[in-house]
Amino acid sequence: MSTQEKELRERFAKLQREGVTDIKFSFGPLAETTREAVCTSVTTVLTAVERGEYKELPAAKRPAKKI
Repeated sequence: MSTQEKELRERFAKLQREGVTDIKFSFGPLAETTREAVCTSVTTVLTAVERGEYKELPAAKRPAKKI
């Protein structure tokens, strides 16, 4: 297990203890990146959230389905 992956697992375990049940990220195309790069990116985002360096976006609404 890489250093970044280990750090990410530890951080997510801490978040779970605090009540977080799931976090979703979107990366693509994954074939062009490494596990280490993904873990580093997620860790960077989590660090920014911990520091309050983010702003919330309004919830996305799906358009009504036409029948």
